[in-house]
Amino acid sequence: MHPNFSFNFLLFSFNASAYSIFFWAALFVFVFGSYFFATRKMHLEKRRVGCFLLIVVIAGVIGARVLNAFLNLEFYFNNPQRFWSLKLQGFSVFGAFLAIPFGWIYCRLFKLDLWKIADSITPFLGFGIALMRMGCFLNGCCYGKETKLPWGVAFPSMGRNHLHQISENPFLLLSGPAAVHPTQLYELLAALTGGIAAFFLLGKKLPSGAVFLVFAIWFSVFRFLNNFLRVPPSTFDAPELFYPVFYIFFISLGGFLLFKRLRNSSKKV
Repeated sequence: MHPNFSFNFLLFSFNASAYSIFFWAALFVFVFGSYFFATRKMHLEKRRVGCFLLIVVIAGVIGARVLNAFLNLEFYFNNPQRFWSLKLQGFSVFGAFLAIPFGWIYCRLFKLDLWKIADSITPFLGFGIALMRMGCFLNGCCYGKETKLPWGVAFPSMGRNHLHQISENPFLLLSGPAAVHPTQLYELLAALTGGIAAFFLLGKKLPSGAVFLVFAIWFSVFRFLNNFLRVPPSTFDAPELFYPVFYIFFISLGGFLLFKRLRNSSKKV
C-alpha cells in the first residue's frame, strides 16, 4: 500500500495520490491507444474516432459517478457536494457503461460502425481497467475479505482495511491487520488477460462486435465471482443482491448479443 507519492525536481516538489496517478495513466492509455489503433489498424476516420472517444469518456465518468451515488445514497445525501466533486474518488466501474447509448447515438448520427469501433477500443479498455485497479491497490481501497491463502495481503496498521477488521473483531487492534484477498490485483489480472486476449481475437475472422462482447462477458463473470471476496464500502446501502443481479444481467445481455452477432455472421457465409 502506497497511497501517496512525492516527486522532487530541483526546487520543485509535487505530491499526488496513487489513485489519481493511475487514473490519469488509465485514461491516457485508453484514449490514445484506442485512437491510434482505431485509425491506423482499423482504418476508421480520425475526426469521428476522436469525437467518439471524447463523448464516451465524458459519459463514462459521469455514469461511474452516478452509479456510485446510487449505491451509496445516504452518504451522498449527507454530502451532496461529493456528487459534483472533481476529486478522483467515488466511481463505480460498471457505471461507465452509460457511455454505450451515447456512443450508439453518435455512431448513428455520423455513420460510424459502432461494433467495429467497440472492438478497436477493447484491448485498451482492459489495460485501462488494469491500471486503475493498481491505483486501488496502492490506495488501499476495494479490499477483500480475510484469507489464509499464501498470496493474502496484509495492509498497514490503522489503514481503512485494518479499521474495518477492528470493527468486526476488536482483538485485531492488538494483533495487527489480518491478510485479505487482494481483490484489486485479481481484477487487474482479469482485465489485463481480457485486453491481451482481445488483441489475439482481433486477428481472427470474427463478426464485428464479437471481441468487445467476449471481453464484456468475461469481465462481468469475473466481477460476479470477485464480488463474493470483496468487502463492500462502509457507505454501501444498496440491497445485498444488487451486484449479483447486476452482473447476471450484463452476462445474459452480452451472451444474447454475441449469439446474434455470430448467428448473423454464419448466415452470410
